[in-house]
Amino acid sequence: NDVSGDLLGSDVTLHADSVDDIPQQAVPEPDIVVDGDGADDETFADLSSAINSADIQTGTVVGIEGDLSVEESSGITISTDDVTVAGLNGQPTIEYVGGYGSSPITVDGNGVSIQNVQFDFFGNSDDDSLTNFGGGASSFVETGSNVTFRNSAFNVILVESNGDVTFDTKGGLALGDTEGASFIGTEISILNRQSGAPISSERGRPGGFFVVGREVRNCTLRGGPKIATGGNTTATITDNFITDTGSTEGIAIDSAAQDVTVEGNLISYDASDQN
Repeated sequence: NDVSGDLLGSDVTLHADSVDDIPQQAVPEPDIVVDGDGADDETFADLSSAINSADIQTGTVVGIEGDLSVEESSGITISTDDVTVAGLNGQPTIEYVGGYGSSPITVDGNGVSIQNVQFDFFGNSDDDSLTNFGGGASSFVETGSNVTFRNSAFNVILVESNGDVTFDTKGGLALGDTEGASFIGTEISILNRQSGAPISSERGRPGGFFVVGREVRNCTLRGGPKIATGGNTTATITDNFITDTGSTEGIAIDSAAQDVTVEGNLISYDASDQN
């Protein structure tokens, strides 16, 4: 995505509403459930098994038990329209531990909604190349049009066994090809696995990690991600909290944008970038 347009940084007028008071979207009654073992009818051990099953039809609701943490070693593709994936009574965690030759999450279906789900993307440890995410992929999520992520989370977790985190894909990595997506009340973070805290600039965080969407609202970005409009001619970027960014980074308005609303965003800069 071309995010080389005007960048809103330290000269922006900032005023923000709270991002803590996001109304919770009602979770519809699930048709099938991911419960970790799949021993009963219409239950599945993991999300990929549920999505690939014959039960998935237009409008199917996939529930995930709220206290569940499930590892996925292969990518998840949702190609059916109007599918809902939702955490039940809490926010379950999908831990992706596969390779990065392609995006781990692909949503081709129109009108898909994902809510109350946390996705963790773990990099690997390679002391020779210090590469956390290899395989040639530059994104974690790909979507078509009219896809909504609500009250969810995406964590990109850097892993180095000796604690010396190095991210060697600066400028070439993004959350993904998500121009048709809306992110509402969602947290997007780049984390240091050793500390569990957002990665800082001095620890090698990526300098060009953008979240691109037609709507980014009431979201929290930690550890360096920024917001961009990408190829959208119309976009809404409101009431977001962007923290740990560099001193000239924040929100990028692409040259394709014609009607963009940017208001109520709070940007907190990383002190390590001021030295």
